[in-house]
Amino acid sequence: MNVLLVGFSTTGKSSLINELSGQLPDNVEMIDSDKAISKDFDGHIYKLFLAQHDIKDPIARVSIMESIHQGENNFIRDLKLKKQPYIAAIAPNVHTRPEWHNFLYSVNPFVIFLKAEIESVYKGLKIREEKLYQTHKDNSGFGIWNLYVTRFYDEEKGQYLELPESVAKQNISELIQINEKEYKKIANATFEANEIASWHRDFQQIKKNEVLNLIKAKIMDT
Repeated sequence: MNVLLVGFSTTGKSSLINELSGQLPDNVEMIDSDKAISKDFDGHIYKLFLAQHDIKDPIARVSIMESIHQGENNFIRDLKLKKQPYIAAIAPNVHTRPEWHNFLYSVNPFVIFLKAEIESVYKGLKIREEKLYQTHKDNSGFGIWNLYVTRFYDEEKGQYLELPESVAKQNISELIQINEKEYKKIANATFEANEIASWHRDFQQIKKNEVLNLIKAKIMDT
C-alpha cells in the first residue's frame, strides 16, 4: 500500500521521509512533491521561485504559478503510474489540481494527515527563509515564496517585505483551515504535527514512533 503524508508547510512531512530512508526495502520509493516539481532547480522550491521571478510581475506571479500548477499536475499523473510502493510528502495545494481526485480514486493510498498549529508554522516559515544562502537573500525576488502569507510586496521599494506578525498568523490560520477541510475528508489517520517534531516543546517520542511504525506497517501491507 502506498502512503501519503499531507499537511500544511513545516509540519514535518519531508523530515519523516528522510528519517525512514534506509529503514525500508530498497523498492520503496521516498518522494517529495516540492522536490519533484523543482527538479530542474536542484530540487529546491524556493530556487524555482527565484529563477522564474519576473520584476514586471511581482504580485500575480503568473508564469511562476502556471509552472507550479502544471508541475504539480504532472507530479500527480506520474505518481498514479508508479508500480513500486512509495511514501510521498504532498505539499499544500496539490490537492486542488485537476488530476488529484482521479489519482485518489485510482490508487487508494493510505493518507496520514499532520495537523498544523499556527505558531509553529509561522516560526517554521521564518526559519526556512533564515536558512537560505545569502545569494538568495540578495536576490530581488527574495520573499516571493511567502507572498500573501508572511510577506507583502512594497511597490515603492520594489521588495517583498515582512507582514506584521499578527497579520501573517491570521493569513496562516485562514490557509490552514482551507487546506484542512480537504485533508480531514481524505485522512485515514491524523496526528498533531507538534507532537512529532523533535524541536517543539510538545514533542512526544512515543507519538513520533507511532507515526513511523504506522507508515512502515502500511507500506508493507500488500
